[in-house]
Amino acid sequence: MKLTLKELNEIYYCLGKVLTLNEVNLANTSLVEQIRDKVRDEIDMIEYENESNEDDGPEYDSAGFTEDDRIVNGQYRVISNEAADEDYKASLTQDEQRYENQHK
Repeated sequence: MKLTLKELNEIYYCLGKVLTLNEVNLANTSLVEQIRDKVRDEIDMIEYENESNEDDGPEYDSAGFTEDDRIVNGQYRVISNEAADEDYKASLTQDEQRYENQHK
């Protein structure tokens, strides 16, 4: 029998309520505790499977590349965008000039 997570949570809650009843003869408390533990284990397994399924995709860096994109023939390679590199170098040059002008 395959139960949904919502159904398992409801069963777990109900079993907990049965254990809090003052009627000792109503239920075998040790059996109810065992069943509740098995239901909790099943809930944990479903939650673990759901979490592990969410992490299946590759991770991308800030440039939009995966680790596999950056490793070629066992060597890590830097993927460059020449226009962005030139802009970065130009901004560094401007920063150096501003710094020098402020400290003259």
